[in-house]
This record gives sequence, C-alpha cells and structure tokens, in this order.
Amino acid sequence: MADLFEKKADGNYISILVSLCHPFSRGSVHIKSSNVDDKPVFDPNYLSHPLDLEILARHTQYIEQIVQSEPFRSLLQPEDRIPAVSITPDLKDPDVARRIVRDRLFSCFHPAGSCSMMPVELGGVVDDQLRVHGTSKLRVVDASIFPLEPRGNIQATVYAVAERAADLIRGNSIAD
Repeated sequence: MADLFEKKADGNYISILVSLCHPFSRGSVHIKSSNVDDKPVFDPNYLSHPLDLEILARHTQYIEQIVQSEPFRSLLQPEDRIPAVSITPDLKDPDVARRIVRDRLFSCFHPAGSCSMMPVELGGVVDDQLRVHGTSKLRVVDASIFPLEPRGNIQATVYAVAERAADLIRGNSIAD
C-alpha cells in the first residue's frame, strides 16, 4: 500500500480516502497452542459481511462524484490518481467500485471486539463487570470488550474502560 502515499513529483497533493467506522465483518483470535511463545492466530476477516463491501463501494462512488465536480475536476490531474482513471473508466458501475475496494482495502487497524461484553447467548465473552463468563478471578480490560468498534481512535475509550475496571476491582460502585 506504500504506493498510495508515494510522492511521485514535486507539487501539492491531496489524499481522499473512505473509511468504514463500524464494520459488520467479524474476525477472530485463537490460541495456537499451550506454548506462551506461540503467537495467537489472528484473522481479521475483512469484508466477510457483504454490507461492508457495499458501503465502501458506494462511498467510493460518492467520492468519485465529488472529485468529478468543480473545483476538484479542474484541479486534479487524472493521470496521477490512484487508481488511475484509465484503469477505472467507469466508477458508476457498482462492480468496478467493489473491485477497487477489494484491491485497495487496508485497515486503520484498531482491532476490537474479540472478547465482546455481551450475554453469552449473543456471543459475548465478558459480563458488565468485565469478568470472563464461566471463570472466576479473570477479567478482560482492553479494546477487545467493545461489541462495536468506536468511531475514531480507541485510546481514550480504552482508558475509560481501564478506569472503570480499577473501580470494579477496588469494589467501588459508580455511585461512590
């Protein structure tokens, strides 16, 4: 993906990207073995939900409408676009937009939700006290408890979860 941001010549550049803030696709993280040195198996499973691809393709088409409108149209140099206009003659075609999404997809990489705070029946791993269902003395305190990925950077939300976990562990309630 380095070619997306590679400066080809002197001049002014603009990057216009689409982002899927709340993906419906679900990946997985699994323990590979009992050896603590073995990294877990991580499968982000991008675009496994058809709605994710459709949303990104339609956003790509919308961005194309914007850049084909003035003043963008007269300011942008089509031969320097990625993907080049000559490669994608008709972004009005949904199949072309979907192909571009599949070919150019990359992640902002804020994985979350692998240990979602939900009831077990819904696939949850932790309860509202951050305790792992079916265990004792085990809590999860990180972004993996988010059932949905927060929009934007997740750091502040993780801090809030950590503060709440500290209160829970100390035995303080919200009212304290």
